[in-house]
Amino acid sequence: MSEYENNISIGELAELTGISTHTLRIWEKRYGFPKAERLPSGHRRYPRGEVPRLRAVNRALEAGFRVSKIVGKNVDDLEKLLSLDRASAPSPGVSGEEGQKPPAHQAVLIEKWISQLHLYNDQQLTQSFYEEWQDRGPLGFILECAVPFLNEIGHRWYSKELNVAQEHFGSERLYDFMGTMWRRLNERNTGETMVLTTLPEEIHRMGIQMCAILVAWTGRRVVYLGPNTPVKDIAAALGKCNARQLVLSISAAADSNRTLGDLNALRTQLKPEITILAGGAGLSEFAPGVIRFNHIQNFYDYLKISP
Repeated sequence: MSEYENNISIGELAELTGISTHTLRIWEKRYGFPKAERLPSGHRRYPRGEVPRLRAVNRALEAGFRVSKIVGKNVDDLEKLLSLDRASAPSPGVSGEEGQKPPAHQAVLIEKWISQLHLYNDQQLTQSFYEEWQDRGPLGFILECAVPFLNEIGHRWYSKELNVAQEHFGSERLYDFMGTMWRRLNERNTGETMVLTTLPEEIHRMGIQMCAILVAWTGRRVVYLGPNTPVKDIAAALGKCNARQLVLSISAAADSNRTLGDLNALRTQLKPEITILAGGAGLSEFAPGVIRFNHIQNFYDYLKISP
């Protein structure tokens, strides 16, 4: 985006934040925020980078805070403010469920991360990932942070709040962080080996990265092949590692006919005692010979009870 493309009209600002143009004008007049910039053409425009801050303000208002107390605060301050009463907040449930609205403190945390994408702030974003990981643990980080963050990145790119570079930046930082964390967990693991990958032409890798965290966290040994692996090479890797379980992630972008064909081919090349575990929006309910998971929480539940 050019410098001027980073500025949007008050109507666009209202659409992106859910705050009416009337309210935005009142806030600007009374509190000096959001502050309009005057373009060379004379038109008034607002910085696109203020969208996460305004969304955070809106969530704080929904949580019961008075506008005069919060409208001037930045996203970091709002996140700290809302996290103070987090212990008394209702459980967030399973993040990512349709219609599920996250608690205010969680929503404002995601806004803080989105604001760092606008600035390409690698250091602060990664540091915040570490803090939330330490606070919530691996499963909590995935369900309450990683999943909603990825969902918001997709929504914001679609609404043109984020450009492609910002979308890639956020996804890659999260992917790299999660990879670092499961590898640390995996260093001394001596439990059963599980091979993780995706089928041919499946390039989406975030799902198996999340699965790798949970596999390593439960003491098993992760062998991570990455995405887009040929069927014969998956089968060979399982034999070489003497692994008895294969974990696949299948995204909504996968071709269902191709997926079923690859799964059938894979099943014929594997020993009968090898278990195939698979999840993702692209997995058909009719996948013979596969243990199917509808959600990452279900996968973790399986790992907890599986020997």
